[in-house]
Amino acid sequence: MRRTAFPFLVLSDDVVCFEGWQLGDKDAPLEPVGELLHDWDYARDLTLRASVQVSWEAAAAMLEVDASSLVITAALHVGTGQGNLPRRTAILAVERISKSRTRVVLETELDGSQLSSRITGHLHLSLGPGVQGHSDLSPVVPGSRLWSTAFDILIEDGGSSRFPVSSLSFRAAFPDSTHQFSPWYLDWRPGDLHSDFSSSVALYVNEDDKEFHARFHAGDRLTVQSVLGGVAFELCSVALGSVDGFEIDTFEEGSVGAVISHWLIQAFGQTLARSAKGELERDPGAFFASMLSAMSEAP
Repeated sequence: MRRTAFPFLVLSDDVVCFEGWQLGDKDAPLEPVGELLHDWDYARDLTLRASVQVSWEAAAAMLEVDASSLVITAALHVGTGQGNLPRRTAILAVERISKSRTRVVLETELDGSQLSSRITGHLHLSLGPGVQGHSDLSPVVPGSRLWSTAFDILIEDGGSSRFPVSSLSFRAAFPDSTHQFSPWYLDWRPGDLHSDFSSSVALYVNEDDKEFHARFHAGDRLTVQSVLGGVAFELCSVALGSVDGFEIDTFEEGSVGAVISHWLIQAFGQTLARSAKGELERDPGAFFASMLSAMSEAP
């Protein structure tokens, strides 16, 4: 067990009542944060809420400061991105706790298009300005950390197979291309399978095709399945046909190669996935159908 010795007095859980993290769709009932956020996509905006109450007189006594002058700042930090250290962090909500307002609710909206892999949240209680009547061990510098709690939640499968989805007018964006009438287009470069998937692969949906566009964004099962199956087939077939060969399970988590490995295992199983190149060469139609089947919502 590791204990941290602070150079000043801090608050214990006995005087801080944390009411838990709650997360859910925007404008919908929130649920307690778990280990995994199911059925998430980039078009799904979220609301995050944290509530905390401080037993004021007990907290002042624990810090050995004057209760009337004590001010505490509650700050909600949110991060997102692949790996143990999120690529993006921000302070999204700040509230002031005082003797006359001992309970605060910190709430923020999370833009789904900016999320990737996981969401981390930290709630920090820090000393505000103007504290008086302190002892030699009391915190006196504004910003001194008094208490904190955190959560870390994976976005569905860890975000490893998620990528940005954008709507575009293909006639305007690709006026001279041969694919301007395609319902969707996958933008990626097959040269580096070790690059980060979420920042290297992007799906564009053609908003000129009104019917397809509406079905895709409404989450029509067969429409989404056909698109995701086509995306998986494109990436997997290119990777398996590369000159250097494709070694499954040899890529860092969150990379393009790792996602391709995940899809191959999902379609063929752990053992057969290692010989998927042979299946692609023998029967590309069956290979494509396997990719489509892997993207089905059916158990």
